[in-house]
Amino acid sequence: MLDYEGNEEDEMQNLLEKFSQIKLQRKPLIQPEFSTKSVHIGELPAEVLNYILKWIVSPDLDLSSLESVSEVCRGFYVVARDQEIWRQICVRVWGPAVLSAADLPWREYFLHKPRVLFAGCYIGKTTYIREGERGFQDHESYKAWHLVQYFRFIRLFPGGRMLMTLSAEDPGLTAKLMNNRNSCSIQTAMYGDYRVVDNTLVCFLQQQNKPKKIQQKFSKRKRRDSMVYHDVPDQDFLLEFYIKGSKNRILQWKSYVIVSKYQNGRETRDPVTLSDNAFPRLIYSGVGSYHFESSSPL
Repeated sequence: MLDYEGNEEDEMQNLLEKFSQIKLQRKPLIQPEFSTKSVHIGELPAEVLNYILKWIVSPDLDLSSLESVSEVCRGFYVVARDQEIWRQICVRVWGPAVLSAADLPWREYFLHKPRVLFAGCYIGKTTYIREGERGFQDHESYKAWHLVQYFRFIRLFPGGRMLMTLSAEDPGLTAKLMNNRNSCSIQTAMYGDYRVVDNTLVCFLQQQNKPKKIQQKFSKRKRRDSMVYHDVPDQDFLLEFYIKGSKNRILQWKSYVIVSKYQNGRETRDPVTLSDNAFPRLIYSGVGSYHFESSSPL
């Protein structure tokens, strides 16, 4: 994955202006390498090139491909730095409120502000030791211990949609299954919404509604005496993370609250005690197969 952090941004600050000011005696900025009878892409209007790049970026914000296009030649470099494209990218990342908050050129704003990454998953590994049950043939001094290991996955989609799941399977295989913003084959998967506020990621997840459990009581004559309804509450999960790391690759837990809502209107809020062992930080891992093709332009 390419590095968007702009390590050489200071040295190349005026490069865009220099390329934009170049005049090639009425010739287009993008020149063909070989002569051909076909219409070269450099002869297309700037509006058409801009629209093509919006297809490359797509709603999934495939910025890796956009940066690859900018490395082809100086003409594509100029087109890939179009302020309109980067303005739409910033709106997809931070929402419409960014239009009144941005105080830098859009690409610089994108590079310097804390943000989340989309071309992969944030993964946290939890490991602990659990005491097992003693069998009837086991010696009194024998104790079975089990090493329990599972992973927490968080996939963030552009536009504020998110997916979270727990799994003990191979992280690479599980991450590839989290490729759809509307459905997931993993049973423990939960969808929700998120928002980036300053350097904090705020998440709201809602557990899928489950049918209420009904317990039936029978008398000795096997007749039904009564039906007992157990009020299983709907649960919402409020999560907050600090966005850390030099490349925004770390999510550090800030708070975790479980909100239970009952049918009678009662609502309880249970904050979860966060410990480094049970809730380790989540580290970003890229997945190369998410942006195989574009379904619509940016």
